[in-house]
Amino acid sequence: MNRTPDPANTTDPTSMNIERPHDLDTPSREFQDLASSYNYQNTPPHGELFVRLLLAEARRRPGMRAADIGCGVGIQRRLHLTEELRAHCDELWGVEPDPTVTHNPSLHTHFQNAFLETADLPENHFDLLYSSMVMEHVADPAAYFAAAHRALRPCGVQMFCTPNGRHLFTRIAKTLRTLRLDDAVLRLIRPNAHDSYHYPVHYRCNTPGTIDRLAASSGSARPDYAFVESGGVKGYFPGPLRPAYWLLDARRRRGRRRDILVTLIARMVKRRNLP
Repeated sequence: MNRTPDPANTTDPTSMNIERPHDLDTPSREFQDLASSYNYQNTPPHGELFVRLLLAEARRRPGMRAADIGCGVGIQRRLHLTEELRAHCDELWGVEPDPTVTHNPSLHTHFQNAFLETADLPENHFDLLYSSMVMEHVADPAAYFAAAHRALRPCGVQMFCTPNGRHLFTRIAKTLRTLRLDDAVLRLIRPNAHDSYHYPVHYRCNTPGTIDRLAASSGSARPDYAFVESGGVKGYFPGPLRPAYWLLDARRRRGRRRDILVTLIARMVKRRNLP
């Protein structure tokens, strides 16, 4: 899925071998360590960090069957990130609504041009279902979560990263979207970042409270959350807007609240069916 530009990914390292906090190789603790820490500008860009979390899931589940929802041409449009995960999966399905994206057999064992809600996926099949910067585009969250629940095996994991609805940037973006000013403002402040083709954003499942309710209604255990902000949102505050960024940066460093950082990463487990 082609997406609107990502506020948390303004830096562009080319390697996953960057030594920073939370570049851990302890699969049983990686997500929990991240979730319990204040991760303001001390992690790799979230695309790389997200792949590390997915790889931790793969190490726990040999022979894993996974599905990449809104797969596009690679996680964060970086083919090598998806290739890294593909090497650890027996099956990696791609689901992508953009009709211009076609099947790459070296990357995905199966591929569909569809939304998750309408995709023809086998039931109780996947160990892991994940998406990167897709949830903000979901128009019908209840249908999305129900489809994910059907596709996952009991104790299967759904994991996604998305802009955090509690972050000031996301609140402003949601307001601009409501006023239908988001495209105009984006062209003004970042003229080279605007996509010629992208899906509309809705921001209907981007806060822990909303995700908790959706998970419970679909049959998942209560999600765990990690919040990160690697590069900040400086690129969206050019010229005369830069003082506003400095104020925001000072607030983050002083307040140290995890739950208002720009990227939310959620992990939830499908409950085992009880007799």
